[in-house]
Amino acid sequence: MTDKTPFGNLFINAGAMKAGTTWLYWVLRMNPDLYFSMEKEIHYFHRKYLGDAILNDTHRLNQMRSIYTPHMCSAETTIEDLRDQLVWLQHYMSDPMDDAWYARVMRISGKQMYACDFSNLYSQLPGPAWAEIQAQCSKLRVLFVLRDPLCRLWSHMKFDLKFNGQLSLLAEWSPSQHEAYLRQPHIWENAEYGQAIRRMKSGLSADSVHFEFLDEQQGDTLGLIRRVERFLGIRAQDYPEWVLGDKVNQSDPLPMPDFLPGLFRGDVDRIKDEMFNAGIEPPADWL
Repeated sequence: MTDKTPFGNLFINAGAMKAGTTWLYWVLRMNPDLYFSMEKEIHYFHRKYLGDAILNDTHRLNQMRSIYTPHMCSAETTIEDLRDQLVWLQHYMSDPMDDAWYARVMRISGKQMYACDFSNLYSQLPGPAWAEIQAQCSKLRVLFVLRDPLCRLWSHMKFDLKFNGQLSLLAEWSPSQHEAYLRQPHIWENAEYGQAIRRMKSGLSADSVHFEFLDEQQGDTLGLIRRVERFLGIRAQDYPEWVLGDKVNQSDPLPMPDFLPGLFRGDVDRIKDEMFNAGIEPPADWL
């Protein structure tokens, strides 16, 4: 790592949101070649290139109160763990939040090959941002996992409503209300796969970005992990079956209403065409 490449070797999982990113995070945390900080989603590059609506002082304080303090006070925490966590938190809570801040927060603590940042909002970064990030890394690897757009939208909607204590509204809403909610920017922009792929490809070298489909891996989760390991050039690990098959951060099991596919058929067809044009072939069973 030099002054010109302050981020060293960096592995970014850029989403998509509600496409298995949390599951992938918990599996890969077991690989000794990868370094994970206390924060799964740093969101630094979203702040740098798109604004501070997500990563800001309020967010850091909330994370401290709700996640870090309970974790440090757990019965499993050792003195050595606590010492390391306090050092990391000193970096995380410091100012200003600039490139030097990110380099400290993501600094590898051992002999791992990559520091890992699983921030699914990075899929919204513009192409020039990706090019600049790559120029600041000794080696950058970016993974983008895609899921059937309609299933992703429905899962995101349920998650968002449940988070806001409004899940019961779905039983009362008309098709037009469903559509209006799903077309809100904070939900809809995560479904625009074609645009995200074009932005990544325009700013990143071909060997630094890799695309996977969650839908195709439902029965072969280990196959997906092996491809990610090969993409990164890290050692293959034996992961427990309970980890590979675990369902993490699932949305409510409420079934998708029959009218929903008809509302977005044109959008899904357009997104598939954009993916084809960008050189990525979506699964045949997408709507």
